[in-house]
Formats: sequence, C-alpha cells, structure tokens
Amino acid sequence: MEQLRRRTFKRRAGRAKLYGPAAFLALCLALVFAMSIFFRVSRIEVRGNTYYSAEEVISASGIEEDDNLFFINQFSVMSRLFSRLPYVETASVQRYLPNRVIIDITESQALAYIEAEGQNWVIDRSCKLLTQGTESDTAQLIRVSGVTPVEPTVGETLSTGSADELKKEYLCEILDQIQQRGLLGSVTRIDMSDAANPKFDYIGRFTVELGPRGDTEYQFGKLLGVVSQLTENDRGTIDLSLEGARAVFSP
Repeated sequence: MEQLRRRTFKRRAGRAKLYGPAAFLALCLALVFAMSIFFRVSRIEVRGNTYYSAEEVISASGIEEDDNLFFINQFSVMSRLFSRLPYVETASVQRYLPNRVIIDITESQALAYIEAEGQNWVIDRSCKLLTQGTESDTAQLIRVSGVTPVEPTVGETLSTGSADELKKEYLCEILDQIQQRGLLGSVTRIDMSDAANPKFDYIGRFTVELGPRGDTEYQFGKLLGVVSQLTENDRGTIDLSLEGARAVFSP
C-alpha cells in the first residue's frame, strides 16, 4: 500500500513537472492575446505645443487610434518627432491604462539667424537650424556674423568648418544665456569674428565685449550688474574681457 502511494505521488509530481512549463506558457500566450485585443488607443493628447498644432504632433509621432497601448515604442516615437518637427526640443511619451497616450513636448525658441548660401537660417539656443527665414521671420531675431555654416540642413545642428567649431560652441553658450535671462529683443547682433572676444549690441546703447570663453553665465551676470549701475543716458562699450570680476565701461 505504501509503495502504491509512493508511485502515485511520483506520477503526480512528474505530471506537475511536465505541465508546469506548459501551463506557464499558456498563461503568457493568454496575456499577450488579451493585450492585443484590449488596451487600444482611443485618446491621444498633446501638451506643451505652441508652434505646432496637436494634429501635426500626433501625425509626426506615428501613433494612431486603435494602436495597441503596450506595443508603442516610445523611443521610435520620440525619434520621429525630432526628425520630422525641427522645433521640438524635448519630447516624452506616457501611456495610461486603459486607452490614453500623452505626448509632452517642449519647443525650441527661435533666437537668432545666420546667413549662408544667400539664405537666412533661423537657429535656437543649441544652434539647431529650425527653418529658412524670410525677412519678416528674422526681423525680431538676433543677427549672427563671423561664423560660416557648412551645408546647412533644417533640423540639424549648425555645422561649421574646423576653424569655426569653437566659435559655434561659444555661440551656443551665449544664446543659451540670452534665452535663460529673457534677453531676446535686447540683443540685436552678435559678432563672432574674434573667437577670443565676441561682441554684441545690447539694448541699443552698449557694445559688449565678452572676452575669452570661460564662465559665460558669470559674464552675463557681470553685464547685468554693470548696466544696473548706469543711467539711461549712458552709451558706450562694456568690456568684460579682463580677468577677475572687473568690468570696464567706456562712454
């Protein structure tokens, strides 16, 4: 009797070992099947867009209603947004059960333009080429000179020759400070001819000499500190190129 019970137990254990993986596989297949049937996209929301319409963002993302929520590849979606919509600076895709997708974007701010091949190319703070601008498009933007673009392409970062590469990097830092400090409209022209001492026009009254590339954020802080101590009638050159905290105003 005891031997019979042992044989019965062994047979049941063998069946458990046999059916265990099969049952797990069947469960996985059932889950995949359920996900493919349910959790279909029926709501797509776009946040953070101003330059592009929600319809343009959704179309560029490649996400469509009735797509399976779990099979959306977020990285592919973001890649499509960046390649198809030049003004998109950052993007993220969030999925919410049972049927909602939210696309969050931030858009680049057009800050400046640079001339190449007889065309004006609009750029953002990272020197990404946003579009070819007409005269009306660039009227309120900063004119950049002293840097020569090479084969400019919308959606790509400004490409230059090796001689201008450091100028471009410095220009990006300058534009970033202008955007962060809300100075668009106060700066009208940036001259990058001298990589060791870029110059720009500020509020129509000052020529600012930045000096060698270093702590650009600190240099802009010095500039605003100096201007705050001058009167509305003061005009001249503000030289920030000297070492240390000293800034020199020359009427």
